[in-house]
Amino acid sequence: MSFAEFQIRLFAWSRIQEREWEKVRILAYNIACASPNRKKQMPSIEKFMPLTLDQKSSNAISDAQVQRFLQVSKDYYKQLNNK
Repeated sequence: MSFAEFQIRLFAWSRIQEREWEKVRILAYNIACASPNRKKQMPSIEKFMPLTLDQKSSNAISDAQVQRFLQVSKDYYKQLNNK
C-alpha cells in the first residue's frame, strides 16, 4: 500500500469514527433530555458533548479580519476609480 492509499484510508477511517461519535452524542443527549429528574434547562447538543466536528467550523476568520479585508478592498477600489 502506498502512502497516498494509506492517507485515503486514514481519512475515511477518521470520518467513520466521527460519524459514530456523532451517533453516540445524539443518543446520550436524547437520554439526558428524557430523564425525569432533570431540574434545569438542557444545553445545546454541541455544548452537551463537544466533538471535533464542531471545532472545525470554528477555524473561520474572525470579524476583525473580515472588517480589515473590507476596508482594504474599499481603499483599493477608491484608488482605481481616482486614476
